[in-house]
Amino acid sequence: MAEELQVNEQTEDVNQVDDQESEADAELKTFTEEQVNKLIANRLAREKKNHEKEIEQAIEDTKKEAKRLSELSKEERDSEEHDKLKQELAESKARLARMELESDTIENLKEEGLPIEFKSFLIAENAENTLENINLFKPIFLDAVQAEVEKRLKGRTPKGSNTVTAKVDKKDTQAKMAEYASKQRII
Repeated sequence: MAEELQVNEQTEDVNQVDDQESEADAELKTFTEEQVNKLIANRLAREKKNHEKEIEQAIEDTKKEAKRLSELSKEERDSEEHDKLKQELAESKARLARMELESDTIENLKEEGLPIEFKSFLIAENAENTLENINLFKPIFLDAVQAEVEKRLKGRTPKGSNTVTAKVDKKDTQAKMAEYASKQRII
């Protein structure tokens, strides 16, 4: 009776798996080219609509800014434009400094023989701190590489190596060498 119960439970499990597979097959749909084209067209229309909304919002923001600036006095407008230019200049300088720092970091890594892939981990807010990071990182990295090399080379000497070393005097003749070779089964 217990065996029958186990067999029935296993049969139910198999039936549930079959039902799940048939449901999965039912969820998988086959589309015709026309249906795919229609889905793509709908998607493109939605994206175009979203893009147009973004453009309209940008235009509206620009108009509001222009209106606000027109209501200001000439001195206030000049002051705001000056502040805006200052901000853009500061951002440009920061980007340039970052690019120079990255370039210097790459050069330092090459000089130290380290992979440049570590640049993003070692770069700091200025060149001195970056160089300090590189100098701190190098011995740690080299130790880790050495440990991995030793780990991979670590092993036992293969068994069955049969090395023979023979001392040969200059006085030995060719006959003695042949005799030695035949004894050692070299020839």
